[in-house]
Amino acid sequence: MEYNPWGRVEPGYMVFPFSYNKALGSDHIKANYKGLNIELSDIELINEEDYTDEEGNTQHSSTTCFKGQWLICDFGKELSGEVRLSANDKKLLKQHKNDSVEPENETFNNRFLVTAQNAQEAFYILTPHMMEYILTMADKSGGDVYMSFLRDGKMQVAVKTGRDFFELGKSNADLEELRRKFLGELSWFTDIVDTLRVEDTLYKKETNI
Repeated sequence: MEYNPWGRVEPGYMVFPFSYNKALGSDHIKANYKGLNIELSDIELINEEDYTDEEGNTQHSSTTCFKGQWLICDFGKELSGEVRLSANDKKLLKQHKNDSVEPENETFNNRFLVTAQNAQEAFYILTPHMMEYILTMADKSGGDVYMSFLRDGKMQVAVKTGRDFFELGKSNADLEELRRKFLGELSWFTDIVDTLRVEDTLYKKETNI
């Protein structure tokens, strides 16, 4: 495992209801987890812009659009397709009229906007079991959840928690307490990897010629 307190993952491949032009991050972890290469870090996505006020003066604004954690996991095998999940948003729904997909799960559709160029790929990855699992994990996440399943074998998960990992807080917790706290923060992400890595429908089926 490699840990860089000032590093971050390279964000990308998500469908967000906002735009950003600056990314900050910390607590970058690169590791081999049960044979899979993973990256995880805190991420802050910011939109900065200059504008002219009523008096003709140039002003600068900076808005934090996302603050939370970002996981990248390489499953090492080609996935069944490219499917993205975003926290459901009316603005996004208008923007993605041509590539949005509605699975047969009303609760899931109310929680997530699903986008894919090929609807069949979305249905193949998002089985009823998979959707129920994602809903359960989203309830435990502490924030909005965004996911991308990419054909090259990578899964990306971003959680808008509004906080950083590995914060000591104001308590005088001893080392063992801190270790349990930090492991608890990591376990949400490792649980996702543990569960999804064995889902057969996630991977492209090999055809024998």
